[in-house]
Formats: sequence, C-alpha cells, structure tokens
Amino acid sequence: METQIRGLKTTQSMVNHPVEWQLMLALLAGPRTLTQLRHPFHGWQRWQVYPRLYRLRQRQLVTIDQQHRLWQLTATGESLSPVLTALATCMASQKEGTTDEI
Repeated sequence: METQIRGLKTTQSMVNHPVEWQLMLALLAGPRTLTQLRHPFHGWQRWQVYPRLYRLRQRQLVTIDQQHRLWQLTATGESLSPVLTALATCMASQKEGTTDEI
C-alpha cells in the first residue's frame, strides 16, 4: 500500500492539472489524434488540450508520431498505467454511484 501511495504522489507531481489527467487516461487506451483528444472537452478546457499535451511532452510522458499525427504515451507514461487504471476505476464507480465514501 505504501508503494502505491508513493507512486500516486510521484504521479501527482508530474500530472497536476485535471485536463492532463483526462489526457493521460485517454492515451492509456491507445494513440489518439489531437481532434480525438479535444472532443470530450468543452469551453475553456478545450483550449487547454494542446498546451497541456505540450507540458506532458516536456515531462516525457507523451510523444507525438509526426508522420501519423498521433499522440501516445511514452515508456515513462506507460509506467504510470497502474495509477491511471486505478483512477479510471474510481471515476467509473463514482459515476455509477458505487463509491465507498463515508
């Protein structure tokens, strides 16, 4: 458990904006185009997608295949998949109303 908490804290230091979390979750499913990544966002968040992708790229968590214009996780980004999967599971259970909140 302590290792998981340390992993989460490390991840939070590298990915600390809601749009970044959503982008990482989307890329966990596989490579995406910029249009595909922007689609679920609305309003001001839609304008945050490219700057946030650039920030994640600077942190070496995502990369872009210039030839195919596809964004994807790097090996470092893929190493965060257990944390991202846990986050996705938590978000799904909250949407279904099956949280363990007190």
